[in-house]
Amino acid sequence: MKNKKTLIIGAGISGLAAAHKLSMSGFPVTVLEAQSRTGGRALTDYSLGIPVSLGPQWFHGIENNPLVTIANKLSLKYKNTEFFNLLFFDRNEQLVPTEYVNSFFEDFDSILAQAKSYALQQPQDISLLAALDAVDKSEGNSQIKQDLYGIAKHFLSIYTAASLKNLSCRYWDQEKILPGGNYFLIDGFTPIINELAKDCDIPFANEDAKFFEKVSAIN
Repeated sequence: MKNKKTLIIGAGISGLAAAHKLSMSGFPVTVLEAQSRTGGRALTDYSLGIPVSLGPQWFHGIENNPLVTIANKLSLKYKNTEFFNLLFFDRNEQLVPTEYVNSFFEDFDSILAQAKSYALQQPQDISLLAALDAVDKSEGNSQIKQDLYGIAKHFLSIYTAASLKNLSCRYWDQEKILPGGNYFLIDGFTPIINELAKDCDIPFANEDAKFFEKVSAIN
């Protein structure tokens, strides 16, 4: 079985994790990547002299998280963060009371539940954005409440790494939540990407002159 070659399309973190696992188990594997780098949307910019994450930035749960295991191996720094410690300012640059913000986001959880209920009543699945728009009653609310509603949808898009118009309202939240809290990865995800990719065979489509020769050789 281990003489079988495995081909993985895409050197994002999922593809690299699969390739790393297969390689560690003795399976020959090749990862094909169309970009000139690994990591997919995970990218750290060091041009300012400090790591700035342009893609994912947090560990959502650090217990039993394989990425945290790699971070610890590499001595990467990460720091606990709590969403409700964020400060929000209105359009007049006035601080919005924390109690008001907390109350709004509790209400937003209820809006998400209403959106799912609405989607389940439809003859076929609809996007999360369409369902939210269908149950949205924020138009008559204050400007700050409308702005917080927009921020909540934006945060949700960041959390899911996708536009809400492309997410299934029925299934967008089918996930496993790891315990341990949310931690900001100060050193960025690129070191983790490099660790996963270091022993992988990764021809790049736009750089490797023998790319298609390598692809055809995998059978």
